[in-house]
Amino acid sequence: MVIYALLQKTYTVDCITHKKAKNNGERAKYLVTDAHDAIIDRDTYNLVQQEMTRRSSLRKKSDKCVTAQGKYSGKYALTEIMVCSECGSAYRRQTWNIHGRKCPVWRCVSRFDNGNRYCKQSPSIHEDKLHKAILSAINEYYDCKDNIKELLKNNVEQALAGVSLKETKEIQKRLREIDDARNDYITLIAAGTMDEEALDEQFQKLYVEEQELNARLKELEESNKIDNNKRNRITQALKNIDSSSCELTEYNDMLVRKLIECIKVNSKTEITIIFKGGIETTVEVEK
Repeated sequence: MVIYALLQKTYTVDCITHKKAKNNGERAKYLVTDAHDAIIDRDTYNLVQQEMTRRSSLRKKSDKCVTAQGKYSGKYALTEIMVCSECGSAYRRQTWNIHGRKCPVWRCVSRFDNGNRYCKQSPSIHEDKLHKAILSAINEYYDCKDNIKELLKNNVEQALAGVSLKETKEIQKRLREIDDARNDYITLIAAGTMDEEALDEQFQKLYVEEQELNARLKELEESNKIDNNKRNRITQALKNIDSSSCELTEYNDMLVRKLIECIKVNSKTEITIIFKGGIETTVEVEK
């Protein structure tokens, strides 16, 4: 990082009294580069500027909110995106002490700071129930239980059958055509309607092509062989796919940051989740 220093911005008017004055052109000024070591390097500085710009450009999550929700918390993803449907204020994580047991909850900032003066109906939601609702919405968003599972099954079945099955059928078809052509040439020889040298040339061409096709067919057959152990493993894999679940089972802040644009708390038992890209879904929260 290049450091600049402007020297002689002021100058001494009287060396006896040491009176100083602002230099408005009465004396020369000097711009010095690399006057001292930088506190941080240039790359780090640029990254910080980008992040500050990103945070300052965060839009309001609700038209009801007076200020943009630009405050950032690196600890909890929901601090950035969770808002109250009634007043538009952000939700904040707090820890309640219930009968000596710590219980994290999420509360509307306006309701917490001002009581019900501005926000009368916003609920407090227990974190574990909130996480379950969000997880349910993400699973619905992915819809992986059917789509991904079906894709995996198709891929495994293709591996089991052999990807070169189409080429094998084409070769077998051409071999039958060569055999038919050879029989036709034999008929022409018997009838004496075709020159023997020309027939020998055609027979030779058919023979060469037949040899090449048989060699390729043997290669394909070898490559498609699957021993019993491998076949059993693939069969077991298909059974595992049928019996397994692709659903996510644990809440993850990183996944929430990647997928979700905004979460609106409608009531104690209902939230609306807006995914990045515009897909919106409303899910229930356990009582």
